Amino acid sequence: MTTASTPYVSIIIATRNRAEALRTISLPSLGRQITRDFEVIVWDASEDDASRAVVEAFSLLHPDLAVRYYRAPRAGSCSQRNDAVKEARGEVIFFIDDDSEVSPDGVAALADMFAKSKEVAGGGLPLRYGEWPRTDGGRQIGRAVSHVLRFYARIFYASPRLSGQFPAVASIKAGLADWLMGCDMAFRREVFRNHRFDERLQKYGGYALWEDVLFSHRLYREGRHLRIADRGLVVHRPGPENRMKGYVNKARVTGYNAGILWRHAVFPFNPWSVFFFAWARIGFLGIVLLPCLAAPWKKERWQRVGAYLEGLWDFVKDEFLTKGPERVTRLGRSST
Repeated sequence: MTTASTPYVSIIIATRNRAEALRTISLPSLGRQITRDFEVIVWDASEDDASRAVVEAFSLLHPDLAVRYYRAPRAGSCSQRNDAVKEARGEVIFFIDDDSEVSPDGVAALADMFAKSKEVAGGGLPLRYGEWPRTDGGRQIGRAVSHVLRFYARIFYASPRLSGQFPAVASIKAGLADWLMGCDMAFRREVFRNHRFDERLQKYGGYALWEDVLFSHRLYREGRHLRIADRGLVVHRPGPENRMKGYVNKARVTGYNAGILWRHAVFPFNPWSVFFFAWARIGFLGIVLLPCLAAPWKKERWQRVGAYLEGLWDFVKDEFLTKGPERVTRLGRSST
């Protein structure tokens, strides 16, 4: 039972065309929770009714759970989360992905952490990555290639904090964190009085990139505490598909969103980060250029380079060259 000291939790799953992940990963794990002091909100932007059918079947199977399904009026990971929060009833809002598996003690552990740590504004559960069930025989990246890429990243990023792109402490293990991951992040309801997920990150499509980092790290920079619980677990089992409309568009999103993340979560608090941000961007340009040098006749590889540069240029235009009311109109809203 919920007590005066234990917050009620609203679990929000923003999903689109991922009925199988809901059916096999996230919803079954919520049905196995040792507590029932939470509600489940599925905010669905799917193009068919498959996800609705999955949620309805789950609700019938677990009549002791508060489960609500909504057809999303707007598609996009940021906009869906922003809209879903308005319907949440909990004191703590817990976001998971449709492919996030929560351990049976997970929701109880999260609620206990917020109850015991009044200064904590956001948090999550320890996180581990797991495999999506594969039937295609896909191969993993080679170990040698992995080492080369890791060495290359160290040269250009120096450290996650100095690069100006990402803060240093990710939400993987128990303890304090600098930022939280979208597949496993929770916030007190009062946080949403003054903060929203930045919908500019959906500029090139509904699936945003790093909206979780931008939202949570800004809280950290403002002096709010982020903490990972000392028990419980989320296993993220990402599917094999690319949700950013192909790798060319992913390069475009990477260029633009990296700029927005740096500009609003790092630069206001560390102006010197501009130099490390530029260095990191040059490094990523090298990453997209290397495949072109290996096979210069492949047009799509050069398209990725152009798309990445296009994203960076759009960031410069939107953030520095467009001013006043025109900027608000183009971006939809100013950042929170």
